[in-house]
Amino acid sequence: MVNRGPSIEVDEVLVKDFGKSVEVQVIYETSVFRVRKIRMKKSDKLSGLGGPSRENVVVALDGEVQVTDNLLPQPTKLSKKDVCYLPAYDPFEINKLSEEALVIIAEASTDKRLSPYVKRFKEMPRIKSGYSTYQRWIYVAIGEREQTDHFLAGYTEGFKGNWTSFPPHKHDDKAEVYLYYGMGDGYALQMLATNEKEEIYRVVDGDALIIERGYHQNVAIPTCGINYLWVIYAQSDNRNLDVEVHPKFRSVPFGQTHMRAK
Repeated sequence: MVNRGPSIEVDEVLVKDFGKSVEVQVIYETSVFRVRKIRMKKSDKLSGLGGPSRENVVVALDGEVQVTDNLLPQPTKLSKKDVCYLPAYDPFEINKLSEEALVIIAEASTDKRLSPYVKRFKEMPRIKSGYSTYQRWIYVAIGEREQTDHFLAGYTEGFKGNWTSFPPHKHDDKAEVYLYYGMGDGYALQMLATNEKEEIYRVVDGDALIIERGYHQNVAIPTCGINYLWVIYAQSDNRNLDVEVHPKFRSVPFGQTHMRAK
C-alpha cells in the first residue's frame, strides 16, 4: 500500500469548485502529495514555487502561462492543456500570458534529481478507448516511460452521453485526483464504490474528485461528454497503470487502453 501520510479533513471525496472569486484552492494534501488549483485572474505572477524535496507537474488547464526555472533552457510557454514536469531542487515561477489562466500544480515528495520536460497536448499519445456507449479519447501526458519519481497523468475526454473509466476498476495502491473541465452547462455522474459504501456524485466544470481507493466509473448526460485531467501518485517502485477490474465486469472488453487490467 502507498504511504500517503495523513489526509486533510474533507467532508466528501468530491471537492466542489469555489468559483472565480477564490484564486487558490487546495484540492488534496497529504504529507507526500498535494494538488492545487490556481485561477490566475488578478495575479500576473506566481513565484516562490518548487523546493528541494518536491517534484512538480504544472498544467495549464485553461489559458496561457509562461514557466521559468533554472533548468529549462529558456522561459517556456504553456498553452491550454500543455503539461510541464519540473524536478526537485528546481525553484520556478509562473507568469500569466492570457487575460485569465487556470493552472493545476501537483507536487510529490522526492529526493531524486531528474530533468524537466514539456508535453504539448497536441503531441500527447491519443488512444480511442472503449466501444459503443463507453467510448472516449485518452491523452497520456506522463506515462510509465516518462521520467518522474511518482507521477502518472493525462486527460480523458468522453463522447456525448457516454461512460468513461469503464469497465469499473480500482488501484487502491495509488491515489488519484480527477479535475473536471469542458462540459459547459452540462454535468456528469461520478460513481465511487468501496467495500463500505457506494456513492454517486454530480460533477460540473471545476469540480474535483479524490480517489484514494475504490472502483470508479462515470457517465455524462446526452448533451455533453465528461472530461477530466487525472493525476496519479504512486510509490517509486509501483509507478504503473495496473488496475483491478470489478469482478462483475471482467468480461467487458477495454479495447485499446492505457491501462493493464488484472
